[in-house]
Amino acid sequence: MKIKFVAQLIFVILLFSNLSLAQSAPSSNSIFIEGAGNGGVYSINYDRLLMDNVSCRIGYSFLDIQNAQISTVPLLVNYLYGEKNSKIELGLGITIINISVTPYASNLPQVLSMSTTLATGAIGYRYQQQDGGIMFRVDITPFYYLKPDIAAYRFHLLGGISLGYTF
Repeated sequence: MKIKFVAQLIFVILLFSNLSLAQSAPSSNSIFIEGAGNGGVYSINYDRLLMDNVSCRIGYSFLDIQNAQISTVPLLVNYLYGEKNSKIELGLGITIINISVTPYASNLPQVLSMSTTLATGAIGYRYQQQDGGIMFRVDITPFYYLKPDIAAYRFHLLGGISLGYTF
């Protein structure tokens, strides 16, 4: 319950905040699609620069595979290091995962569901035009399962690639 509240609070702050510490940067909002990154198979993301070198990000992904529905919400804070358009991106955050399964057998409960939270990060390259336009990212995205009973291995190292637009 606390995780949902924190996710909703961050979402409201990011979307409705008119105050930004990055007053010198005219383009501080980005929307992008990420493949195989912090949101799983894919995610649609919103990123906002809070300062010239710090951003917050929230994303969403939904998959409907046979009898299972999987949704993910990546929430990250990123530090951007570099000059002008090219930056090294270092991020830390969480990914919230919700899974609902509808069993095929009629004698089982209607829906089985589970939620978990993973610690995650991002280490990579980000190209983002300062005056708006195309945004590109490529990251290594480590995951750490906070509940060891869910996965055989607690640590996973994946990667992601993103394409989007800065405005």
